[in-house]
Amino acid sequence: MTAPSNPIRARGGIKRSWGPWTEIKLDALSKYLHAFTVACSGKAPRTLYLDLFAGAAENVSRTTGLDVWGSALRALQTSPPFSKLLFSELHAGKANTLETQLRQQFPGRDLEVLSGDCNLVIPLRLAEMSRHDPGWRRTPGFAFIDQLSAEIHWDTLRFLADYRESSKGWRTELWLYFGDSFLPRGLATSSPDGQARYASRVDRMFGTEEWQEIHEGRAQGLLTGSEAKDEFVNLMRWRLEKVLGYNRTLPLKMARPDGQGLYTMIFATNHDVGEQIMQSVLAGAEVEQQQLIRATKTRRALVRADRKTASEAFPGFDELLVSGNSANDGAAQLLRLDHPVPPWRFPGGGT
Repeated sequence: MTAPSNPIRARGGIKRSWGPWTEIKLDALSKYLHAFTVACSGKAPRTLYLDLFAGAAENVSRTTGLDVWGSALRALQTSPPFSKLLFSELHAGKANTLETQLRQQFPGRDLEVLSGDCNLVIPLRLAEMSRHDPGWRRTPGFAFIDQLSAEIHWDTLRFLADYRESSKGWRTELWLYFGDSFLPRGLATSSPDGQARYASRVDRMFGTEEWQEIHEGRAQGLLTGSEAKDEFVNLMRWRLEKVLGYNRTLPLKMARPDGQGLYTMIFATNHDVGEQIMQSVLAGAEVEQQQLIRATKTRRALVRADRKTASEAFPGFDELLVSGNSANDGAAQLLRLDHPVPPWRFPGGGT
């Protein structure tokens, strides 16, 4: 998520403002977490929630000015409740603030806020938990990985996937922020050293250098910018399914009003019920986005047009803002239900 230009001072200090796409994403998270714990009730003695980039407890809606709960508060208010919740925040000060807020609002809950690089502290804590109680390895778990760009490591994704032991092959479910629009920006920094450092981060995130072929294909004009972004998403999905062993990945593109992608949220699961539930949740989020895109385009058209002419040209404006759906409003498809395909390669195997 990108930082807003105008932070708002509210109780407890300065809060960031969140745009409507972040709210749609967080609302989808709330819906799925509720369905997750309901589905586990009576079937598993415990449930586990992991939040690797927890951030602030709450921020402010850019559109309404109202407080918006972050992922940590949403996970804690999920009903039925998660048995245990682990949150990670890189900076010690922010981690301490978050833990204080969470314990004040949810006293008595089994929660921990870990300070430091999530690629280190989350695996270490999970390993420690399972040493003391091996049952945690058999506990249904959900990991929310809301990174900024390319901070997560493939080794961490592998650890999370493998952490759950199940005779049925079930793995820890993942919901991953994938910044396909931010990768080209990071790789286009003016400094060669900066490019090399960022490329190393991308290597660690994918767990392979295969993405570099896509990047070079874009540089040579063999792929458009949009095609390259789609190929990055496809590569991550392919590796989640073929390397980590997830049966299903569902990508939801978060897009600007012009249809250009901001980032993609990728869900990975081995459970048929989880796939069905998340597919329904993401379909609803897609419709919300389509309505938002439709309303934003219409408002911009009205601003550009003469007031009188606009009123005549757009009768029933209020209905227009809230009507329509993703199937017929002309907006691009944001939710993909197909499986990933083999990663893109240079034609003929050349570079």
